Amino acid sequence: MDGFSTQPRWESANKLYFFSNIKGDLHENMVNLKTGEVKTIASTGKIPVVKAIPIKDLDEKEDEQLKKMIEELERETREIIKRLQGRFKIFPSPDGKHILIHYSTGKMVLVDKKSKKEKALNYGSEPSWSKDGNKFAYFIASDELKDTLVVWDVDKGIQEKITVSTKKNEECFSLSWNGDSKQIVYTCGPVAGPEESWLYIFNLETKQSFKLTQGGNPDWY
Repeated sequence: MDGFSTQPRWESANKLYFFSNIKGDLHENMVNLKTGEVKTIASTGKIPVVKAIPIKDLDEKEDEQLKKMIEELERETREIIKRLQGRFKIFPSPDGKHILIHYSTGKMVLVDKKSKKEKALNYGSEPSWSKDGNKFAYFIASDELKDTLVVWDVDKGIQEKITVSTKKNEECFSLSWNGDSKQIVYTCGPVAGPEESWLYIFNLETKQSFKLTQGGNPDWY
């Protein structure tokens, strides 16, 4: 098996973005279902495997060789980090008017497809569009005990920040809007550790949330 594809995101009835990892080459792609054409939007290039350097008793000559090996390893590592930081995914709005570009670093940019104007946003989790395309939401970490849900109204150009209580060392992500854009389901889970992730539903009108059940990566139709 050469690799895998994941995270499909619809732009229209015929266009679909998706992420792929083919033999260590990370791609952001778009497929036109009408024509069958698959286009690579961005690629990191093949990410090399960093080889371990054997450590043993060294004489002066071997010690010099080891220094050169370490310098080369550091150079390769910096290049890998640079490529990975430039990796991004595209989240198109359901109405086709905007796209959100989300980088692996958390950087996010809103693009108006007609005017080509760009707006830099807060660093945060991967975003989710409301079904009508008027709003989108994502999480930003405010401190170790809480997360902040950010809801953007695209037409009005304003954002609302809502504090969501979580447990210590827990983060929230994977949002999905319901059909009338009044509720958002999301996942909260441990940054590290054996604890389970849980699904929560947040009501945007009452500003209340409740724990639903154990699980992750929800989607709402």
